[in-house]
Amino acid sequence: MSDRTGFFWIPVTAYLLLILGLSSIPGEKMPYAIQLSPDKLLHCLEYSGFGFLLMRAVKGSFPEFRFFFRITLAASALMALTDELYQNLIPGRFPDPLDWVFDVAGAAAGAWISLTFLKRNWLPKWMK
Repeated sequence: MSDRTGFFWIPVTAYLLLILGLSSIPGEKMPYAIQLSPDKLLHCLEYSGFGFLLMRAVKGSFPEFRFFFRITLAASALMALTDELYQNLIPGRFPDPLDWVFDVAGAAAGAWISLTFLKRNWLPKWMK
């Protein structure tokens, strides 16, 4: 484990709390602009950021691991499932299996972009 583990996991934790905070908004209090937007695209974008940060954290904290992408994808899928099930507890919200699919697709895209940036040394030094 890296000695900079907190540096990698604080953004992941903050982003995770943001996702859960957004999922906690009751359906009738959802901003009108979000209600009009393409829902599946928002799910994909939301989780692409999570996948990006999670890949960076996994690779930075556990450099001896070999299966960074699989670990990140499995953890993202579990988080997305938890998020969708959590929405069942919020008035006016409901879980949607298709939302979960787009969450995982977004996380996979974000993780792939993060891994590509890390492999090609495209991230600024302070982000590695």
